[in-house]
Amino acid sequence: VTELLNMACSSVMPGGGTNLELALHCLHEARGSVLEALEMLLFGAPQKPESHPLANYRYAG
Repeated sequence: VTELLNMACSSVMPGGGTNLELALHCLHEARGSVLEALEMLLFGAPQKPESHPLANYRYAG
């Protein structure tokens, strides 16, 4: 998990890797699966239905 979060904050990630919060949300959505969270970070944040409280949330960075 620590290495995933370190990678999420590095320049190897899309968008320059400036958002730890997005990485933590992806890890939560992936129910702790580091590989699934990594895929979400690389290919796009988790999609939420319009009714979800975080559907319109915008991550900084």
